[in-house]
Amino acid sequence: MKKFFTMLLAAVMMLSLTACGEKKAAFDPQKYVEAALEAKFYRDYDAYAEQTGVTVEEAKKQLESEFEDSLREQLAATGIQATEEQIQEYFALEAEIRANVKFEVGTPVEDEEGNYTVRVTVTPYAGYYHFQNNFMTDLQNAVNEGATEADYMDVLLESLRYSIDNPAITAGGFCELHLTYEMVDGVRMYTIEEDDVYTLDLVATGQM
Repeated sequence: MKKFFTMLLAAVMMLSLTACGEKKAAFDPQKYVEAALEAKFYRDYDAYAEQTGVTVEEAKKQLESEFEDSLREQLAATGIQATEEQIQEYFALEAEIRANVKFEVGTPVEDEEGNYTVRVTVTPYAGYYHFQNNFMTDLQNAVNEGATEADYMDVLLESLRYSIDNPAITAGGFCELHLTYEMVDGVRMYTIEEDDVYTLDLVATGQM
């Protein structure tokens, strides 16, 4: 069960921002980061699509399919039995946590090589607190009461729902996002570094 929890939590944190922003005359790294975070946390893809030159449908597919694919892979690796309905319920709960995060994007600082550092101030929503600290206990209690592996996903959903409804009180925080680029067909294609996105997730959910 410990392995199950560790792998599942890894899946929770896998949603990343891997789309690139093309450096044009109108490219604004602050607006790009704001758009990326609105897509990540609020599932608002309009500005992100505009900033990255893709359609809203493409942006949604990219960002949401990454998380869904990751969760499915981790569940399969642990042997946890989950119906499609349970998986979709989990996606909805995870989205609810993110929707409660608030952030403010600071003024970008450009270095000599044309990369940017952007400080993001975050008001976290610690909806994972109970889940992180008590899920294993919840699961063990359910097992003691006769739950089998077929019931693990139900226990998880109940534990996460309770966690969301009873978030911990946490102080605000911040993290720095680094936008680095690669040259593609003569233009700069910017990406937010994955390690920074992972740190942002930790701050945003009150885990750091």
